[in-house]
Amino acid sequence: MTCRATLILLLLSLAPLCRAEPCRNDLLPRGVKQILEHKFPNWRPKRFSDHSSDDQRVWSEYHPRACPGITSGHFESADRTAYAILLIPKFRDHSGSKIIVVSEGPQGYAVRLLDQDKGTGPDSGLVIARQPAGAYSNLGDTRTVRLKLDAVEVEWLEKSSTLYYWSHRGYRSMPTSD
Repeated sequence: MTCRATLILLLLSLAPLCRAEPCRNDLLPRGVKQILEHKFPNWRPKRFSDHSSDDQRVWSEYHPRACPGITSGHFESADRTAYAILLIPKFRDHSGSKIIVVSEGPQGYAVRLLDQDKGTGPDSGLVIARQPAGAYSNLGDTRTVRLKLDAVEVEWLEKSSTLYYWSHRGYRSMPTSD
């Protein structure tokens, strides 16, 4: 094998390790960043690099170029963007997670806690993603909701997922897979 062929093979084998971090600093507007700094000073959004290589591969297959800890959509209103954020501790010696939605309204920003877990580690397979308006069935197909707005999907990669959706001035949840 020539040196050139060996170099090409080496570069191709390293390519999966060199994925760009999709969780850029510009995913959140300044006001949302200020809310995070003020209300959650010991927390930060979960990044792609926080996941194991297996979880990174799975996430990339279904959500290329998306951040597993930040998503935006029309979660509460068709005319305003809201931001769902999966927060993990800034310091590795702490555990837990919080899933919040930050939306801007007439009186400024509102922060809503969707879920929290005290035992989650930062390298767990927990992720969030936006799901478009449409019909969704619960686990077991015993109930269907028809959503006019986007929803937040919270997933333990390759394990289970729960859909959070806005209904009558508050969020509801529905397990969608196990």
